[in-house]
Amino acid sequence: MGLTGIRVVERVKTESFQSQANLPGDNRNVIQPAMKEVNKLSNIHIEMETRMKGRSVTGIRFIVKPNAQLSLVGMDTEDEISNRHTYKALLAEGISKTLARAWVIEYDEEYIFEKLDLASSQSATGKIKSSKAGFLKSAIEQDYHNEGVAKKKSIEAAHAVKVEREKQERQLEALSKSHKEAQAAYRRFCAGTIQGAFDALSSREKESVTSEFQSGLGSRIYVDAFKKNGWKDILSAPDIRAFWETRGMVFPSPAEWAQESEMVEPDILRAQMDALKLQMS
Repeated sequence: MGLTGIRVVERVKTESFQSQANLPGDNRNVIQPAMKEVNKLSNIHIEMETRMKGRSVTGIRFIVKPNAQLSLVGMDTEDEISNRHTYKALLAEGISKTLARAWVIEYDEEYIFEKLDLASSQSATGKIKSSKAGFLKSAIEQDYHNEGVAKKKSIEAAHAVKVEREKQERQLEALSKSHKEAQAAYRRFCAGTIQGAFDALSSREKESVTSEFQSGLGSRIYVDAFKKNGWKDILSAPDIRAFWETRGMVFPSPAEWAQESEMVEPDILRAQMDALKLQMS
C-alpha cells in the first residue's frame, strides 16, 4: 500500500501523514502503538514491511498472521477463564471481554484485585477525572499503587516480624531452660557418683580427703560453701570434679551421660541457642 492509500484508509489528519519524511514519527507514534494493541488483544498478529526507493519509503506492507496465543480464546481456555472471579469482576467494571481475558492471562489474581480495589477507592473519593474503566486500564497496565494497600501490607509485614520475633524469643527461653536443666542434671549425676565414692571411705579417709580438698580451695567463700553443702556444692563443682579425677575417678562425658539417661546433651542445646541468637541478630 502506498502512503496515499494509508492516509485514506486510516483517515489520519493531514498533518500526521503529509510526506515520506514524517514516516519515522508516524511509525513510532501511530502505527506501532496500534499494531501492538491489535497483536495483544486480537486473534491476529500484524507485521509491517516498508517498500523503499533509494533511501525513501514509498510504501508499506502489512503482513497478517494468526495470533497463536489468542487463537485459543473461545476454545478450551475460554470456559476456564470466563469462570474466574477476576474476569467477572473486570466485566462488571465495563472492561471488554477481550481485554479482560488478556489481563486474566497476563496478570495474577492478587494483582488484578489490587487494581480493582484501587479503582473503587479512587472512584469513591472522586479522584478519577476520566472513566473508571479507563483509570482501571491505566492502573493495571502501568502498575498504579494503592497507598492504602501498601500501608496495610507494611503494617502486616511489621506485625509478622514482631510475631516471628516473639516466637523466637519463646524458643530461646525454652532452650535456655532446657540447657540449665541438662547442666544441673549432669552436675547432680557427677555429685552423686562422688558422694557414693566418699561414703564408701572409712572415717579417717573421709577426714583426710575433706581436709585435702578444702586446703586447695583457697578462698574462704568457697570453703564456707563446701562446708555447708558438701560434695554437692554448686559453687565448687568444677574443683570437686577435678579433685576426684586426680584420685582416679572417671566421669562419662556430657554426651555419653545424655545418651545413657535419654536426655539432650547440654552442648547441643547450647549450639541451638547460639544458632537462634545469630538468626535473631
